[in-house]
Order: sequence, then structure tokens, then C-alpha cells
Amino acid sequence: MNDLIPKIKPNAPSSLKSNVMNRVKCENKRAQVKFIRRVATIAAVVALLVSLPIAISLKSSASPSTHVFEDAATMFGRVKTMKVVMMMRALPNDNFENLAAVDYIDNTLQKSFTDGHWRLEKSGRALVYNGSESYIWMKNGIGWKYRGEAIGAAGIFGLLLNPEQLMNKEIELAEGDKSKTNMVKTDSTIILSVISSAKGIFETDYGRNASIGTSDNRRIYTFDRKSKLLNNIEVAIYYKGKYQTVMKTKSIEYNQPVDEVALVSKPANIKWIDMGDGAVSKNNYLSGNILPEEAVKRIFSAMEKRDGEPVKEAFNEYGYDMMTQMWYGLKVVSVSKSFHSGPACLYFVPCKVILANGKKKSYTLCLRHDNDNNVWVLDGGI
Repeated sequence: MNDLIPKIKPNAPSSLKSNVMNRVKCENKRAQVKFIRRVATIAAVVALLVSLPIAISLKSSASPSTHVFEDAATMFGRVKTMKVVMMMRALPNDNFENLAAVDYIDNTLQKSFTDGHWRLEKSGRALVYNGSESYIWMKNGIGWKYRGEAIGAAGIFGLLLNPEQLMNKEIELAEGDKSKTNMVKTDSTIILSVISSAKGIFETDYGRNASIGTSDNRRIYTFDRKSKLLNNIEVAIYYKGKYQTVMKTKSIEYNQPVDEVALVSKPANIKWIDMGDGAVSKNNYLSGNILPEEAVKRIFSAMEKRDGEPVKEAFNEYGYDMMTQMWYGLKVVSVSKSFHSGPACLYFVPCKVILANGKKKSYTLCLRHDNDNNVWVLDGGI
């Protein structure tokens, strides 16, 4: 499973709500790809489903699967609180979206639907929304503060934050024949398996399998027949001829009391980088009309001269001070041709530099310019 190791390393909080909307705009411009992040399944359970007697293959717009998702969406609208613990093959400090060829770690998501507050946490990273601001921090002391709901930084867990939307998205996929589904009924459960292919433009395999959305995947939803609520999700990606488990439910609880203070609490010993609302200001020097390689060269040139002002918008996702501290005084060794490997709006640029301290660094920087002002910004690879 070495190809599960995330080659894309956006260690800053990649994308809040506005960035998610920009990503949607980017996809709408390019008919070749509609990159939809969502949950997936495991091979062992799929094998079990095949052996069970009450199985129905579903592909039509009138399929029974849509009714199951519709019922679940309705019931989720009545849920007051939810706590989900998902086991995921991932690195503790990495973005919540990224996979890795490691053992499972717990990701705990808790939400109060009454006031909209929520918390997502794993051993090395946490994300909290208190109704007006979002705080993202790594357990090594780095933290970012945003105005608004940074749901995009929750990665695949962002769909679980709005389970009604998750169910409606699966209805859309089923009715549009963009996925293949199979349904099995038992006395107490309804189990739906959904198969989807990787979404994006893959000129190389660099970004393939870095997340569930960039993988051929299966997802299994298990619903309770009485409550009609979701009680299990399991995730697998297709790799080396078989489905390999990457994510599965440890527990789901509904309508249990929530400690509102603990839900939105954050550490006191972190110096927060204020990211504002995440909007990208206009910058003609980094206009999306230039090639991504040229954008990288201009960014590095500014860093070499220790004058970051002309390219400060490029660091919108990371924080200007952090990036200038890291890159001021560097020397460029090479900047290679860009390529796609995933969503059409992402461009990867391999490059090598020598930092001011003499350390040699190789990056595959991820850039995008699908913001309102068409400005190149770094979105990963640091």
C-alpha cells in the first residue's frame, strides 16, 4: 500500500468555505472533471454482500437506493447532536483529507446541530468552528484562525458535518448514473454499497490515491431500518487489483448531551495566524494568465530578494509571515514543467531550492488560480 503515502502535502489548513466554492467554480469551467469528495467502502464487506440472499443491483433513477438516502436525509434533519469516531489510515499531523500507508488513527467529529458548532480532531491536528470563527491547529503549536466556517479544511469529514447533503449527493449520483449501487436488506439494517471512479485529470499518478476522491473507491452505508439513520460507513480504494480498507466507523452516536464549552475549546499556548476570511486580493504580478511555472519562478525570485510583498497573495493558505521566515534568502536550483494529477484546477510544479541555511529542498508545489481575482496561490506541497 505504499502508493497510499500522500505525495501531496498541504500542511497548512487547505481551503475554507470560500475556497471550496472556488473549487466548484473551477470544476464547472472544465467539463472533463467533477471532483466530488465523498465516503467509500471495504472489500471484505462487499464480499459478504455478494453472498447474502436479498441483494438488488441498482442503476436506474428510480432505484430503491434513492429512497433509502431520502429517508436518511429526512431523519438527519431531526438530529440535534452527532458524534462520529472514524478510523482512518492517515498521518496525525496531515490534512484530514489525506491518506497514508500507516495503521488506523481515530478521527473524532462532534457537532451540535442546534447552534452549528462542531469539532474535528485527531492526535496531531484539530479543527473547531464556534459559529463565527474557525480555528485549526497542529499539536506542535502551529495554529490558524479564520472568519467563517472552514468546512473545506475538514476534507472528507466535511460531508459528515452536513449528513443531509451527503445523502442528497448520493441521490444525485445514483440518479445521474455516476455511480453503481447495490442494496442488501436484513431484519435490522439496509446496507448500500456504492462504487465510483477517481475524479480528475491524471497526466501522472502523482496525486492518485492521495485521497478518497482521487481514488477508484467503494463506500458502504449501513442504515438502521427502524430509525432510518446511518449507523456505519466503511471505506476502501481499489489498489493492485483489490479493494483495500482505508476508513471505517468506530462508533456513531446521535442526540447525546454535548459539553458546549469543551466542544469549541482551543489551546491557550498557541500564537494564532489570522487568515481573515481567506479571500485572495487582486495581484496582476501573479495573474492566472501566466503559466504555473512562471508563477513559481516569480514567487522564488521575491523570496531570494527578501521582498515578499509582490507575491504575498500566493501565501494566502499558509500565512505570509510563516512562508517568508521559511523561504527568505533561498536560491533556486530548478523549476520543472507543471502537470495535472487530480482536480483540473490544481497544477503541480516540481522544483528544487537551497534554503538560506544551506539546506537543499525538493518540492512538488501545488498551485491554483480559481479564486475570484484569478491569482496564483500555493495550495500544497510545502
